Amino acid sequence: VGLDPLLVAAPAIGLLAGAILALRVVPLLAELAERVLGTRSGLVAPLGARQLARRPLRYTRTALLLMLAAALGTFAAAYSTTWTRSQADQAAYAAGSDLRVEVASFPDLPLWAFKEAYEGVDGVERAMPVVVDRFDVSDGGAGQLLALDTASLPAVADIRPDLLGGASLADLAAALEPDLEGLDPIRLAGEPVSLMIGLDTALENLPLEDADGNLVFAGPFPETLPVGRVSAALRDGAGIVRVFDGVGRFQAAVAGQEIEVELTEELASGGTATPHYPLELISIQLLLEPPPDTRLAGELSVTSVATQDVAGLDAAVDLVPSRDGWSWLLERGLLAPEPAPAVNGRPETVAFAEERPIYGDEGSIELRLLPDSLIEVAERPLPIAVGRSFADETRVEVGDVAAIGSLTRRTQVEIAAIMEAFPTLDPVQPFAVLDLGGFALATYARSGEDLFADEWWLSVTDEAAAVVALDADPYSVETLTSRTGRTAELTDDPVALGVIGALAIGSIAALIVAIIGFVVSAVVSTRERLGEFALLRALGLSTAQLSAWLAFENAFLLAAGIVGGAGLGVLLSWLVLPFVTLTREARAVVPPVLVQIPWLAIGVVHLLAVAALVAAVVAIGGILRRVPVSGVLRAGQD
Repeated sequence: VGLDPLLVAAPAIGLLAGAILALRVVPLLAELAERVLGTRSGLVAPLGARQLARRPLRYTRTALLLMLAAALGTFAAAYSTTWTRSQADQAAYAAGSDLRVEVASFPDLPLWAFKEAYEGVDGVERAMPVVVDRFDVSDGGAGQLLALDTASLPAVADIRPDLLGGASLADLAAALEPDLEGLDPIRLAGEPVSLMIGLDTALENLPLEDADGNLVFAGPFPETLPVGRVSAALRDGAGIVRVFDGVGRFQAAVAGQEIEVELTEELASGGTATPHYPLELISIQLLLEPPPDTRLAGELSVTSVATQDVAGLDAAVDLVPSRDGWSWLLERGLLAPEPAPAVNGRPETVAFAEERPIYGDEGSIELRLLPDSLIEVAERPLPIAVGRSFADETRVEVGDVAAIGSLTRRTQVEIAAIMEAFPTLDPVQPFAVLDLGGFALATYARSGEDLFADEWWLSVTDEAAAVVALDADPYSVETLTSRTGRTAELTDDPVALGVIGALAIGSIAALIVAIIGFVVSAVVSTRERLGEFALLRALGLSTAQLSAWLAFENAFLLAAGIVGGAGLGVLLSWLVLPFVTLTREARAVVPPVLVQIPWLAIGVVHLLAVAALVAAVVAIGGILRRVPVSGVLRAGQD
């Protein structure tokens, strides 16, 4: 990709053309000043205005020089501040937060332990999980999906309000908050290290015939044959559903079994991985894995649930399915979950009749005991913020309900906001952002799976310490993006810095030349009009009145040049800078450029102009005080 020569030349062309056009305004302003001031009492103001209106061309050269200097200085300062702000915006957009961690595909930490681990790192203040996914769009392409913890979003992320349609991060987080009213999980007291789940099983192997009708029956299998696994789905302190696996397998036909589900894990690198407390019990899962060539029937019952703390003390969990509105779901392979065959009056039990047994050759069967309210809540549309490209392509508006996802997993969503862009996402491609907690609940209710947080966005108080710590085990950092580091990298572009330096040198030189030219022009103009001033002195004007007259003329000239030039520079900045501020690869920057006008620098230019006016007035006053009135008049007569 090459640079457009017109873009390179545009500032210079615009500067010169604008200054020339602005000069056409100087005579008009002089005539206006004459009309306004000509009727006033006194001599100074009417004389000054009359002089400007009679001879406007005398002042155009100096005015042009002042305009060019002021416009160049304003444009140079605006380019510098705009470019610097743009690099910082690009870095913030690429990082999303102070630090962005991309987690390795095979992490050393369990999925449920990352939040506590990252927030325990020296220098890290808060960690926000982010799930990166894709979804189908109408044209057969793929959209970008970010599911993130909206409760942490305002404290962690760094996003320009204009990219969010003028809303703040707090407004966006509130708009994306899912409707979880009615969800009634069971709160686990304290900080348990394990769950103890009691089971009664009574499964038997039934006779089985092959395709030819021959009996395939190896006989009853042992009652202690391991036939399945236990796991528990818990909602952590961040509202994210996490699945914890039990230790060992449960047996086929044994009453009073107790399976431990560990909620912590000893790490090979030392230390203990813990979840983000407090925890809420969402579901108990039983994964049946019958041996091949078997046909199972019988009952499975969850008889008790208890927590165990670090001291080994048990505390019973008050779970009564019939009272708390819990029931069983059954999932066979890729089929949608369906109600499991329950036993009347015993909702903690699921039964498989001989007429509809479990076949070992059909693979595993998953049973989930969960609150009915979870299914009801998961069916509600999730609030979602979509990109402008997505909205234009699908023609959706705020308040519309749609479904996103792939062919096999669709999520109902309601459009809560339309954004121009969102950090780390390509705004040209369709994208969507939603709350991770709500998305995790919907995903679990649909498939019984928890989500892998591909990224973690971190807010830090000591970036150097955090980077050093994250580089070690067991944090499983694949890629680490630093906003500060990215900003330093982008602002170290020698080409852009060279342009800024050249503009700065040129504007300073032009300003010095313009001020010198202005003072010299004022002095020379005064000397050329000594005869006129001597005559006015003879008619009764004082030196102070003559000085005020000339000060008025030069102040008008200076104001027209500096103010007009500054206005031209501001206009040129607004028109040109969004198009000439590019990446190193000469591509349009993301996010779009926000033009920054350095009013302080413009104020400094105006102060220098006032200083130049004072110098000119002092020089003119000195000349006027030394004018020999009689001598000049006699010389003029001769």
